[in-house]
Amino acid sequence: MKNLIYCIVDNRVYALSLIFLRCIVRYFPDHPDILINTVGLSSTQVNRLLKFEKVNCRNASSPDFEDYPLMWSHATCRNEALYGRFDIWRNGYLCYDNVIYLDVDTIILDSLQSLCNSASFFIARDVHYRGSIAPDYVLTDHNDPKIRSALQQNGIALPQYGGNAGVFVVPRKYRTAHHYEDLVALGKRFKRTLRWADQSLLNLWAAKHSLDFADDYTYNFQTDLIAPGSISYDVKILHLNGMKNSFRFILMWIAYISRPFDRSLYIFSTLCVLLAKINVIITRAQRRMFSPPIQ
Repeated sequence: MKNLIYCIVDNRVYALSLIFLRCIVRYFPDHPDILINTVGLSSTQVNRLLKFEKVNCRNASSPDFEDYPLMWSHATCRNEALYGRFDIWRNGYLCYDNVIYLDVDTIILDSLQSLCNSASFFIARDVHYRGSIAPDYVLTDHNDPKIRSALQQNGIALPQYGGNAGVFVVPRKYRTAHHYEDLVALGKRFKRTLRWADQSLLNLWAAKHSLDFADDYTYNFQTDLIAPGSISYDVKILHLNGMKNSFRFILMWIAYISRPFDRSLYIFSTLCVLLAKINVIITRAQRRMFSPPIQ
């Protein structure tokens, strides 16, 4: 099979991307080609990424999603850094059997060959909001009669859980022009009610095509799953979603240098939990600081 790993890198995550690539090279040496969509990077930064074997870079815009909303936590990023992942549905990628999208805040801990060879669409459930049903998770005003009517008209029955867009695999049969037109049409209809921007749009598209969200977190072991001793030998991808980049940087370097297995496994997972809790405290404080006062 001819596969491709696709990532997006802007200035916010550039430093993380260098460790991310080192982890892939060390722990998945037979990895397929990697294409990085560089958003706002300098030529020096791009050249440094190109030094990694089997890495190519391009600057792909997202013309069909230019005025789409950003999330609070991504207020400083450029639109292309979120919606640029939908570039894999456009012409130019049909030569690949599978395109594997990876956020660069993921730590690759082992070979991803089984994921690359998957014949099915793959996305794991988002565990951070696993207590919320999908309408609350995907859309901000799902009780609006107009929104409910639009969901029915588009043949969308949202599942109980939402999917996490930090890791997903799209086989060729789901990357046709028809599927891209579906994404664009759904975006135009629901863009003002997307709770989690690009991730919500991906959830809508998957729900329309009755694609399942996996409850196996082997390839997307997210921050909220981490507890002391919880990271096992079976985990292939550790996803530090929701963390500050400084905390991610520390953990990714530790993983690259020592690989969080053997005796260091319990210590590493405990450190993850500690930093995650500190991260929650800081995030809540920031939200209170920047939220408008209640009248």
